[in-house]
Amino acid sequence: MEITILESIKVSVIIPVYNTKQYLQECVDSIINQSLNQIEIILVDDGSTDGSIEIVKEYEESYENIIAIYQENQRQGAARNNGLKIARGEYIYFIDSDDVLEINSLEYCYNLAVNDNLDMVVFEADIFGNINGRNRNEYVFHERLNEIPLCINGIEFVNKYYNRISLLNIPFTLFSREFIKKNYILFLENTIYEDVAFYYKVIQCNPKIMIIDKIFYHRRYRNNSTMTSRINEISIFNKINVYNNVFVESAERTKNLYSIIAMHGIRKALQDVIRFNLCMGSDFKNYIIEILNFFSKQIKCISSLLDIQYCYLSVNKLYNIDISNENIEQLVYNYLQKIKEQLKLYNKNTKIGIYGSGQDCTAFLDLIRYFWGEFKCKIFYIQTEKVLDCEKNLYSVDDINDLNLDCVFIGSYYYEEEMLENISKMSDGRRYKVYSMRKDFHYYDVNY
Repeated sequence: MEITILESIKVSVIIPVYNTKQYLQECVDSIINQSLNQIEIILVDDGSTDGSIEIVKEYEESYENIIAIYQENQRQGAARNNGLKIARGEYIYFIDSDDVLEINSLEYCYNLAVNDNLDMVVFEADIFGNINGRNRNEYVFHERLNEIPLCINGIEFVNKYYNRISLLNIPFTLFSREFIKKNYILFLENTIYEDVAFYYKVIQCNPKIMIIDKIFYHRRYRNNSTMTSRINEISIFNKINVYNNVFVESAERTKNLYSIIAMHGIRKALQDVIRFNLCMGSDFKNYIIEILNFFSKQIKCISSLLDIQYCYLSVNKLYNIDISNENIEQLVYNYLQKIKEQLKLYNKNTKIGIYGSGQDCTAFLDLIRYFWGEFKCKIFYIQTEKVLDCEKNLYSVDDINDLNLDCVFIGSYYYEEEMLENISKMSDGRRYKVYSMRKDFHYYDVNY
């Protein structure tokens, strides 16, 4: 089918392509078949070696509204920037070349954007492919948080929800080209996690956002993609550099919050170093110590205190050295001492259920162990899934009534409301004392 390009372009769709020959046609066809007319498609081949380039050329020759760019491999950031340079649409949409978009998505989002003069329209997604037990609906924001307003400004959004849902997914968003252009926003190049830096740059410019309760995007979960690539020394450096950039490039009005967000990302990178037993060189040691000393002067909330303390301990463990910040260590000690007593972690007769043991929860509990040693109470690890492994003290929330717990500690902020609801449903009329990192211990409060 031949499509004639029109003078007025409503949406420019930019598709970076790198070695996705197996999936590329399904992706591009999902854009070609959109119900919205007046779109242009910009395919940017990023030095593919698997035959993807031949598919790009075939599309370029067959459709007048498809433009192709060919570049040496420079990663997605450079590919998206090169697409942005020639894009002519009122709005910009980026899609990954192995994923699929519902055919009415751009029309629906474009009409909303024009009618309400929006800078961003954010929609939801599911996951398909080799998901291996992942939550298929982890990007369905309204399941996790039902109070999202119809329209919200970017800074208000990130202040209110940064610790509860993550919208940092470029392909889930329709952007105003004028907004991006007037604020001089570009992607970092020659790095991964470039989408994180881009999104936070956008948000600090305070866009008008609408978040809609529709699953338009289908993200393919597959081996060897950027999403599932093995964590290594380069990816750790990239992640820390990007989160450091988030703070360094932040505007004055977001500097406090962005220091917290950046420190979270850096701490998680160090947790990955330890979890995957990576061998990081002395250059990394010097770099991370410099960053920690810098962030130690930006302290604004308890989670940053804990993150920095955890990072200092991680560096000590990795390099068998002894560095610290005595002021931070004392503040963290005083804070955790109250929680240690509240949870009765060192009472051998106490039975505690830990519901949701992600990286934040792990760091939180590891810091308590650092100061006071291994817990003496009985720990039961609880998951939402129907699992049971008594030898590892791993249970489903369905089993909660059989455990005779003294209290439950919720260590997840993304799914906290869902977990509270699950406990309420399964408690069989019993009233458990439930503690939350967010509500009870103020872990994510910006001005604690």
